[in-house]
Amino acid sequence: MKLRNSTFFKYVISYVLVLSVAFVGFYAVVQFQLEREYRSVYQDETERKIQNISIVLDQDLSDILVMNYIIENNTAFIFARYSESSYDRYLAVSELKKLSMTNALVKDILYFDIQNEDVLSANTSVACKDGDYYLKTAAGDLLIPPELIFEKSSENTLFALSIGETSFYFFPAAKNSSKFRTVFLLNDTQLHEWINTYATQEIDAVGLLSEDILVFSNHPESFSSVDAPETMVRSAFIADGKDSALYIQGVGALRLALIVRVNTGYFSDYATAAFEKSYAVMGIFLGLGILLVFLSLKVTYLPLHALTKRITKKDSVAGNELSEIGRAFDETRSEKELLEAKIDYYKTMVKDSIRFTSADFSAFSDTQLDRLFSEDFYGTLTVAIIRFQSASTVLDWSEFLPPDGWTVIDLEACPKQRIILLWIPVMPNEGISSAEYYFQELAAKLPCSISYGDFSSNPLEIARLYDMAKQAQRYAGSTPVTSYASVRQLCEDQPAVQYPYQILDDLSICLRQLDFRKARDEISSIVSTSAAYPVLFVRCIYMDILSLLNTSMHAYSVRYEAYEPLLNEALRICRSMRAANDQTAICRSIQSILDKFEVESLSTGLQLPQVVAFVEEHCFKADFSLAYLANHFHVGPVYMSTFFTKRMNTTLTDYVWELRLQRAKYLLESTEESIDKISAKIGYDISSSFRRKFKQETGTSPSEYRRTHHVN
Repeated sequence: MKLRNSTFFKYVISYVLVLSVAFVGFYAVVQFQLEREYRSVYQDETERKIQNISIVLDQDLSDILVMNYIIENNTAFIFARYSESSYDRYLAVSELKKLSMTNALVKDILYFDIQNEDVLSANTSVACKDGDYYLKTAAGDLLIPPELIFEKSSENTLFALSIGETSFYFFPAAKNSSKFRTVFLLNDTQLHEWINTYATQEIDAVGLLSEDILVFSNHPESFSSVDAPETMVRSAFIADGKDSALYIQGVGALRLALIVRVNTGYFSDYATAAFEKSYAVMGIFLGLGILLVFLSLKVTYLPLHALTKRITKKDSVAGNELSEIGRAFDETRSEKELLEAKIDYYKTMVKDSIRFTSADFSAFSDTQLDRLFSEDFYGTLTVAIIRFQSASTVLDWSEFLPPDGWTVIDLEACPKQRIILLWIPVMPNEGISSAEYYFQELAAKLPCSISYGDFSSNPLEIARLYDMAKQAQRYAGSTPVTSYASVRQLCEDQPAVQYPYQILDDLSICLRQLDFRKARDEISSIVSTSAAYPVLFVRCIYMDILSLLNTSMHAYSVRYEAYEPLLNEALRICRSMRAANDQTAICRSIQSILDKFEVESLSTGLQLPQVVAFVEEHCFKADFSLAYLANHFHVGPVYMSTFFTKRMNTTLTDYVWELRLQRAKYLLESTEESIDKISAKIGYDISSSFRRKFKQETGTSPSEYRRTHHVN
């Protein structure tokens, strides 16, 4: 009761109440405003991310439309439709292979020759049976719906077809003729990787709608409850549950749309987590404020109160301290005796006060074929036809197989004849003599005749080597071993125009190695030797050169917008050529594209050690992402993702999570820091996201992991 009525208590309570009301009121207003701002900012940021996904998808599909335009105007496909020559079909298939390699999103290109009921493909096998087309897969034949090929309504849409547990995604391009149709088979692995690239903490799932039907998603179950997407508003968040919303965004001028499920609870979690941290900060400031109150009272009120107690007879004062002191002085001034008595009283009080104070302080096979057609292929190839005199000789032949290290692949097997592909793991200058010696030795030991073609280090020339071996067999004489080189003049009635395959291959290597000086020399060599060729032949050569340039620039992530006008101008000049010797304009245009490539390549070269070192140094930052990494090295996110995945055999997301997981385990085992602090140290602003991810990967929570693995 005495404490409650004291002036000191009133001072303390008044100061604390003022501070508390000020802090709590200020905090409530700021929390309300900032939470609204957090929601608005993160919602806008999520909307921009979705729009960026749409733009990137539109760019990739626009590249496919450019490829379709090139196919429509490529003379190789015109020849393939109107010619029965296997060589023309080979050229067309080669063009498909080149084009399919220019876009990581394209797994294969299917070129349907409708008038001849035929189909060409780059990498897969397609058959035509009774007017229907079937895609041959490991699980069986997959029927390609007729409307996908013949109907115009299917243009620029996405079809999903499944057989067994495997799904295939078809993108029919615009159909400009009733005689042919180009359909692009998309790479589902690249689609998943591309979508996961843009999946963030607030984006739970991303899908593709074609004609308002979900055809692809990284989490299909997330959209199982979505009904009638065609009735939903585009480019706006649509609530779909307590902590979830849908967002539908069109993809350019295509008949596709993105559908995204957004975790709106993430916004609240983020704001709540941010303010949970600020609670402690505000509490600290409030405590500091109260401490300042006590310090100010010690400096101002306590000395005054102590003085009052010394000069008055009262243990407590009911009024103002200054008035009490004045009254005391008035009383002492009137009576000397009273003053003396008071002095004695004060002395006693001082003693008692001193005494009281003193007491108080007291983680042959298919492999060989994969190696044969891999980028790391090395060796010499040739095709040989071995014709035996009897069936028993075929059995004896197995005892004379080539030396160890050589690979023999049977191309054809008849009772008395074998057509083999011989792969010698040395370069042609060494492999030719070894193969010729082997054929001579085999013919001397077995009653057989051998005809073989030229030698090559390019697996794409196997068909040409096969044809050479056939011609060598046709013109074989009495000698047991006949090479194509020895009968070349007999095979060719007159000199024919030779397509510059070797020079184009050398040009491709130069561009891949960024050897621009040598690339210019190769182009000059082509120009100097093609003046006497037919004009259509020359156009094909220059179209191949432009295709190689476009492929190489895309592989090095050179922005298409940077050279699109130059490429379009070169294509226009190439198509308008009237004479083979009129090559000045097209050569100048090609040189301009090559110069642009050289300039752009200086800013897009990547070194894996530098990338890995940067990732390991910065991956523990909260804002680290694929876009952050790509921006640092001045390349696109898709290019960086593809580069990292191919070189490291794992995705960037998995690699970063593994680094963060190991760091988190180390901190849990060796320190006493809180889970919130550890999650912040490894790049997670929201500890709940870290806890969920940690338990998903390890099967135990961070707290349980610390209890079982902590080292004292």
